[in-house]
Amino acid sequence: YRRKTPIDKCQSLSLKTMETSYLVRNRNLLKGVKPFKKRMQEDETQDKPVQQDDLLKDFMLKIVDAGLAEAYEIYGDSPPGPSPPTEKPSSQTLPDIHYDVIIVGAGMAGLSAAYELKREGLSVRILEQTERYGRRVYTYDSNSDCENDCLAPGLYGEAGAMRLPGNVNDDTDRPHFLTSAYINKFEGLKIQMFPNSDPNGITNIYGLKEKTSDWGGIHFDTVWPNWKDGIKEDMKGEIDNIDKYYDKTTSVVTNQLINRLNDACYNTMDEVAVWDHWIDIWSQFTLESFLESNIDVIKAKIPVEDRDHLDLVTLAKLLPWSNDALRGYSVSTYTEQLDQSLVQYLRDQLGHWWSDNMHTMVGGMHSLPKAFFSDGVLSEEDVDFHKQVSKISYHCAQCQPNRDYVEVTCYAYDTEPESKCTARVSFIQTCYLNFLKRTSVSIKRHQNQYFIVDGELQKFLK
Repeated sequence: YRRKTPIDKCQSLSLKTMETSYLVRNRNLLKGVKPFKKRMQEDETQDKPVQQDDLLKDFMLKIVDAGLAEAYEIYGDSPPGPSPPTEKPSSQTLPDIHYDVIIVGAGMAGLSAAYELKREGLSVRILEQTERYGRRVYTYDSNSDCENDCLAPGLYGEAGAMRLPGNVNDDTDRPHFLTSAYINKFEGLKIQMFPNSDPNGITNIYGLKEKTSDWGGIHFDTVWPNWKDGIKEDMKGEIDNIDKYYDKTTSVVTNQLINRLNDACYNTMDEVAVWDHWIDIWSQFTLESFLESNIDVIKAKIPVEDRDHLDLVTLAKLLPWSNDALRGYSVSTYTEQLDQSLVQYLRDQLGHWWSDNMHTMVGGMHSLPKAFFSDGVLSEEDVDFHKQVSKISYHCAQCQPNRDYVEVTCYAYDTEPESKCTARVSFIQTCYLNFLKRTSVSIKRHQNQYFIVDGELQKFLK
């Protein structure tokens, strides 16, 4: 079953802004990174994955291997900002500070952040809204909480993330390199091939049953007879199925990125800028709106100065897609959310996050989040369950940053009253961005509140 979790247009833009601005502010983390063109030349794989995260690959793998302190010792930290203005020491009494860091969300990001911070000796508290850790990773087995009989010992089913990209027999073919590094780090974790597709299986669409490898050739034209209506006559001979049509259309956009990255030959900061600009251009479209656009719409949204390496001639022969093509592609490939970010779908293609070569964890995917508690660094006592954050208050003294702290308030749950905990400045949010839309955020200077956001994410980010 081809299941994807694409990101919507707004969130795609927000993630792009954060990732790019982070790289610009922390150029030191790109130390030793070879330019894109050279990396591609040295990689002997024919169809090479292209992903923005590769810029930070060496740095992130160093964190997993040696810890945060050594990684920053090697790569250096950001240059210090200006000294704070002098001011008389505050007479304000600080509350009891419970932790060094508070992390919201016990998913994979929250667990890995807590693990690395605790490795460096910091005290950490993870606030998790649900009754379990792992978030999207949820394996249902004989140990699962259930009202009725659970699965028999040895059997399990994935109710969340179920597979990872890459060949099980080739550790160089693992696009999710950070996940792979943690799998290799923790003892006892093993992977096995995930049967992502079975050409000899049976496909049943609209009651038409056929061997999977034969279904498209036998039934596609019958169910969606007008799928080629958007293709110009001189191009129809090159496209004999919906997958080729999709690849031919979207490759015009991905080829623009690859050619621009090759032009940024010897400067990794140019590579950062290329990614940023390309994402900015194509985040104007969802996958559906892009495929429905004619060439005039594309030209109206993409100014002349942004059309370098963009094959508008080919695109004009392929767009717009007919209704049959859109519906046929969505149904036959199980891509149900065409109204999601075009850029996120293209990242999937560029990074080879979806292919016939996939792998999974032996014993279920939940063995990975569970492994973060296996070596004595992180304890389940570090996680507070049933804690939904309602308010985040940041208290700061302009000239005394060592007196800053953050206070996080959680809703009451069941018989438990509203709760609060404090941390020495640091607060890490690892759940979805829309978490901030329903959370009150305030920043206070001593006793005088000077900035408050109540459920308005955009103002908070500004």
